[in-house]
Amino acid sequence: MAQITNQTLTLTPFVEGGVAKVNIQVTYDAVFSVSERALTTPPFNWKFLETIQVVGVDLPLGTGEILLEKVLPVQEIPVTAGPGSLTVTRIRTVKALRTLLQEDPAPGDADEIRCHIQILPVSASEFTPQQVLAG
Repeated sequence: MAQITNQTLTLTPFVEGGVAKVNIQVTYDAVFSVSERALTTPPFNWKFLETIQVVGVDLPLGTGEILLEKVLPVQEIPVTAGPGSLTVTRIRTVKALRTLLQEDPAPGDADEIRCHIQILPVSASEFTPQQVLAG
């Protein structure tokens, strides 16, 4: 399956309209093999989707609860057929309320954050015919 390399997370606090927010930026390289690239063509027509979850870290347990699951919408990673492997650099950025990243509720207790990146292959995806529901 695809590999994820060079992943970084940058958290930049700021205030907007008197409200504390954080700019979350996730950067990484997604590396696809020649076999995965070939699966993007007919008759297979595979797609590769990226999901990113923002999670708290509570040591010694390691990764704790999911803080933000859908703040970064699922996106398709553009993968094309061709010779050799393909590296796609991904940069995802979103603003979030600082309160949503509050995994340690005690005042002055720092919040440890990390992101879980996942690349999912999708081999079948179709729409149903449209129906109209009278208003």
